[in-house]
Amino acid sequence: MSDSTAFAATLAVVLAAWAWVTRRHGPAAGLGVAVLVSALTPVWVRVEALGLPVDCRTAAAGVALLWLCLDRRGRIRSPIVWVDGFVAALVVWQMVSDSRADGVSAAAAVRAYGEWAFPYLAGRLAIRGPLDTAVIARWGAGALAVLSGLALLECFGGFNAYDAVYGPPDDPDFPRTASRYGLRRAMGPTEHPIFLGAVLLTLLPWAVPLWHGRRAAAAGVLVAGSAAMVATLSRAPVAVWAVAAMVLAAVRWRALRWPVAGVLAAGAVGVAFFAEPIALQLAKLTPESRNTTDVEINGRRYETSSATERIRVVQAWWPALVKAGPVGFGTTATKGFPPNVPGRPSNPRTLRLLQYVDNGYLLVGIRLGWVGAGLLAGMLLAAAASAVRLVDDRTLLGLPGALAAVLVAAVPLLLAVHLNYDFAFELISACGFAGALASADRAMRTGRPLA
Repeated sequence: MSDSTAFAATLAVVLAAWAWVTRRHGPAAGLGVAVLVSALTPVWVRVEALGLPVDCRTAAAGVALLWLCLDRRGRIRSPIVWVDGFVAALVVWQMVSDSRADGVSAAAAVRAYGEWAFPYLAGRLAIRGPLDTAVIARWGAGALAVLSGLALLECFGGFNAYDAVYGPPDDPDFPRTASRYGLRRAMGPTEHPIFLGAVLLTLLPWAVPLWHGRRAAAAGVLVAGSAAMVATLSRAPVAVWAVAAMVLAAVRWRALRWPVAGVLAAGAVGVAFFAEPIALQLAKLTPESRNTTDVEINGRRYETSSATERIRVVQAWWPALVKAGPVGFGTTATKGFPPNVPGRPSNPRTLRLLQYVDNGYLLVGIRLGWVGAGLLAGMLLAAAASAVRLVDDRTLLGLPGALAAVLVAAVPLLLAVHLNYDFAFELISACGFAGALASADRAMRTGRPLA
């Protein structure tokens, strides 16, 4: 099956779900469903449009957003919330950084909008009130159940359904049959196990609303989603699942808030000051972490393995971050790995071993400067804070607390992985969903409900 045929057939399925929901519940709910269902589509199935690669997630969200603007039931205007400002600032700052590096162009504006504002709006405009939340949640939980089942099948059965139907991605950076403990690492529709773990993380909140009426179904989907994150056999998704679980528990039970805050603060201190000893202890959990090699960083030799690699990446690329300053080197210089920027490792062997800057803040900092990295963290925390304020609103069926837990967990996740588009669309859309809930609540309080 050719890429164009696969793209058209997959997009048609997603748009069929979108059209059905839009007809019954309106364009806002349809947009939310299009975003969540498209998380099931393979990221490597793309077509070229205006010289740019477009996958099914982008195409489905684009169609749904356009229809929202045209449908008489669609509504775009809504009260501004804090997270809106962070996303707008990221768009502007990327335009500043890219224009400074490569000159002013319309392409820089389109790229900045497409990377930050577009996925954010796909979530931000999808919820007008509790009715939209209930409709979207059913489809989000269904998407989580399907993706979790496929991930577990891949891990325990060694069968990737996406590779079988669509064919594996061309020239993958990570082996499609990688294994640990004698089990295959689940990747599903993404190109790396940790990316699949991040996608699953963003879908977990949508099972929580089912608890209000369908407890058995909600419990089953949450267990399957959690098991699927473990099925990636990647340390980072399992660790951030634990963070999300603790935050959600603290949100639901006030008595746990200070103890959880203490545990998370201790964890942050540990990562900041004792990262290497912690990593070496975690290394004992995976066989390949025993395979070590030496790298030269800033004139010193260090031993590194799969467990300490993220620490060495920060050490090796820190000079580039310092040289990036507040504005950064722009998108073009950091488009591939290794980034072609001043301050990168001068030793060819070190550059080859540590070419992947697997730290979202570090890579965005090199690309968009210290300001850009701060805005990225600010976007996640502002979205989480917006959701936390709504945890006592029972009409939202527990979704705000679940979204807040996931967005807080995403903050440490980006210390272990760069913001790859395999999961960035879902993560930024999750910020949009949190902003939508906060905006709808603000509209209600001012006497002008959106729905």
